[in-house]
Amino acid sequence: MADRRSHIPNEPMPAPGDAAQRATFLDAREILERVRASFREVRTALEGLTPRDERASLLVDLLVRRQRELERALEASVRDVPDDVLGAQIQYAVDPGVEVPSVPPADAADAIVAWLSRHDAALERRLRDASLRIEIPAARELVEAVADLVAAHERRIARELASLRDV
Repeated sequence: MADRRSHIPNEPMPAPGDAAQRATFLDAREILERVRASFREVRTALEGLTPRDERASLLVDLLVRRQRELERALEASVRDVPDDVLGAQIQYAVDPGVEVPSVPPADAADAIVAWLSRHDAALERRLRDASLRIEIPAARELVEAVADLVAAHERRIARELASLRDV
């Protein structure tokens, strides 16, 4: 059953199983919480890896450090955001959360990098899509800034991995 927030006023409730039933409203605060949760899931998955060789261990350590930095950067970017911006409503056709699939084995460095890259790309796409649905300019800019943060994180990881491969 759809919750009340997923119902559009003055329109009939969608039939069970109807795609419209999945429509939901979130505010910017809820989107940021889902981004935080996604970042934590990625970090936890990376921290759970136990590489057997030094090169894989260095990669995992680097990715964990960068993920922590990303979490701190997100917190810093939203620290002074006013409540009216955080409360800006956004309508979604589907939930904006990004599921974090199982991390590849610790010694599969390329697979780990591809896994992280797919996650970041999916998260960035969802954030960009969300920003298009926000009418309050300050809230739209906030969500776009978080998408930019994810994109910058991905570029930084790519540069660092390229320099590691050159060594």
